[in-house]
Amino acid sequence: AGAFTRKKVKEKINPSTAETAMSSITSKVLTVEDSLIQLLPIRNTVFQNLISMINDIIPSVIKEDSSESVSKKCQAALQYLDNYRGKLEPTFDLDDENTMLQIMRNERFEQLLEEFRKNLEAMLHYSGGDGMKSFHGLYPLVKSSKITLSELGEGLVKDFPYQVPTKTKYAALPRLLGRARVTFSLARRTSSSSNSFLKTTVPLGNVTIIADGFAAPLTAGNFVDLSIRNFYTGLPVRNINKLWKKSSQEDQAYTSLAGKLENAVVKLESAAVGKLEETAQDLAVQLGVGGAKDKEANESGSVSSVIPILGSFLDGFIDPLTGKPRRIPLEIVLADQPSNFHYILKGDSTNNGDCVQKHVRPFLTFDIPGLVAMNHPERNCNGGSSEFFSLPLHDIVADRVEEINGQYAPFGYIIEGWDLMQNLDSSVEIESTFVDDWGRQNLVKIKQSSFSDVMNSTSTEDSEAWV
Repeated sequence: AGAFTRKKVKEKINPSTAETAMSSITSKVLTVEDSLIQLLPIRNTVFQNLISMINDIIPSVIKEDSSESVSKKCQAALQYLDNYRGKLEPTFDLDDENTMLQIMRNERFEQLLEEFRKNLEAMLHYSGGDGMKSFHGLYPLVKSSKITLSELGEGLVKDFPYQVPTKTKYAALPRLLGRARVTFSLARRTSSSSNSFLKTTVPLGNVTIIADGFAAPLTAGNFVDLSIRNFYTGLPVRNINKLWKKSSQEDQAYTSLAGKLENAVVKLESAAVGKLEETAQDLAVQLGVGGAKDKEANESGSVSSVIPILGSFLDGFIDPLTGKPRRIPLEIVLADQPSNFHYILKGDSTNNGDCVQKHVRPFLTFDIPGLVAMNHPERNCNGGSSEFFSLPLHDIVADRVEEINGQYAPFGYIIEGWDLMQNLDSSVEIESTFVDDWGRQNLVKIKQSSFSDVMNSTSTEDSEAWV
């Protein structure tokens, strides 16, 4: 296996201030917005302090003076931003001859700063409400602020922090050296009553995914490349039955109807006494429909559930350079400490090897609602091509999450349309695909590889279903 190691950052910062800021992001990642922030290789003190302030706005325990406390924290964050706004300067690439692009990036950075400031002002407004009612308005604003901060953070990254292979058998693969927003328009296929062969569609809405090159540069790069090519347009959802190991008694209580209702009552009681750290998403898991969608255990003790797979088409994407299916190696992000990340590339392992990373806990785990990962044949962890999935809410339970952690490469996050992803079936298809302009700028295709090198490096394994 190969590894991408983070380059050393030479920028000097105040150790005490940095440690204080970093302490707020050392806990387990539970949301997509926290993932977006924590994976950025940034040592800017002002940026880290803003993260700490945003994380501290909503109290863990509601008291009579909570609204006043939140208001003071929002005012402090606004004042801090105004006082130190000059310390947030986007990086300038001296080697980039495209001056106009640099100017446009600077303008976008200023627009994001202003958007972040408006979010703080909106939070200050909501904090003047009555009790719990005001906090309901704060949650989406805090989430939006973190996503905006992550976009600001991209402008502060000086160099891409990982050495992505340029001379191995994966050198010709596109790679995403940054992030990109990919929006899918979903529609449900229907048939005309007078002509069963005439296909019509009913629009369902959009799903927006942030593809993250800081999480998996080759996997995210492949996803963005296929999206730009409109490969996914017109492809239907494919439902597969995933076999899970039989859950422990604790998880069975969570996935059974009685267990879910009982735990929901516990969550509501906890919230009533002020334990806000037990989030609404956690409550949603308890009230999900996992038990109803699970099939009874078979003779081997396994339990199956339906997983919607998107991007399925025969053997996958046929690379025009080779005339063969493109294969993407498994990439896993690790963190031995909060600010030190490693990417493990399992491209050199045998096809029949175990896909699980032994004795390793990935930084991105599937208990994060909205995490998007690449699918691959069960016995070939380096056989991914075009298929991707997001674990349905009803399957986000401890045993199942632990079972697939480290086996599939997370490369993106759903930031819009998450509810649509919970109700996919084989009648739904991707009607159109859009990739934002800034994301297109971050997609890099290596042109140095010769045609013969690419031909020799292409795997010829047959695609298998994820069952």
